[in-house]
Amino acid sequence: MDSVRGRVYSMSGDQMGCRQLQYMLGDGGPEVATAILAEVQDHLADLMTDPFGNYLFQKLLEHVSDDERASVVFAVAHRLTMSGMSLHGTRSVQKVVELARSPTERAAVVQALENSVVDLATNPNGNHVIQRVLQHFSAEGDSMFVYAALERSCFEVATHRHGCCVVQRALDAASLEQRLSLVAQVAGRALEMMQDPFGNYVVQYVLDKCAVEEVDVITRAPMGQVVHLSTQKFSSNVVEKCLEKAQAPVQSAYVAELIAAPSMSALLHDQYANYVIQRALSVAPREDVALLSDVVRPHLALMRNSMSTGGRRIFIKMLKRFPEMAPTHAEIAAAEQQQQQQRHEAPLN
Repeated sequence: MDSVRGRVYSMSGDQMGCRQLQYMLGDGGPEVATAILAEVQDHLADLMTDPFGNYLFQKLLEHVSDDERASVVFAVAHRLTMSGMSLHGTRSVQKVVELARSPTERAAVVQALENSVVDLATNPNGNHVIQRVLQHFSAEGDSMFVYAALERSCFEVATHRHGCCVVQRALDAASLEQRLSLVAQVAGRALEMMQDPFGNYVVQYVLDKCAVEEVDVITRAPMGQVVHLSTQKFSSNVVEKCLEKAQAPVQSAYVAELIAAPSMSALLHDQYANYVIQRALSVAPREDVALLSDVVRPHLALMRNSMSTGGRRIFIKMLKRFPEMAPTHAEIAAAEQQQQQQRHEAPLN
């Protein structure tokens, strides 16, 4: 320690010097940790965000005493939000959250972060801080401030590239009451979320995570717009998931809307809707599948030789579940003749 005394802070900003100090922390005893802390005590906030110094900051938190760690937490609390949004500082703040064990330390962290949850959750670096809070703080205790913020701003966070991951982690860590509250927030704007590039993942996660009774209101949200939603990139995935999770009456309603579609052929060959049809054939009640099959069957022979992979998938899926519906040789021949006639009649460019 004598060889670096008086130079610790300057060494922490250098790659090799910082690495040497980390080795010293790992190999030395409590006295070394105390000595290094004493030299950087007035620079802890800057150390957190330094490209090299942040590694020393994290290592220091692991090796100092409980009282010394508490003093570090209190010293940097005012910079936790700002540092958490920076590329290097986010790792330091996550380490503070992870190692803040005493009630007073956690109270300091909560006070520092509670007014910036949405900003952190939607930040490419800050979202990891909120996820770490959800991982290490109790749902019914120190992390309640996160759930309070999400209840106020669920849609804003859930439809954000980074925020959608925070909402999913919040569902993982939530108590029953908190989970039901989040589900209610999602259900309130489910139609908008399921058509959003990021919100759709939250809706799907809710459907996967929660019991059938808890998500009944979400599975009913697409009713009346099943065909439209089935032809969209993001919402079609949610419609599939709803078909899997919905109760039988809701599944029947979905199938009825698909059957009533203006053009079944268009749905069968749509790059997204064909998957919805396949899912309906796999999970809907058998009587509904039979009704859907009656509408699809006239297209089977044409789909057998379809240039569309979706059409061929539907053909295979239906024959696997209903082998008795295989088109006859006469139907196949008629379909091939129709396709040839259509090719001959197609205008030349």
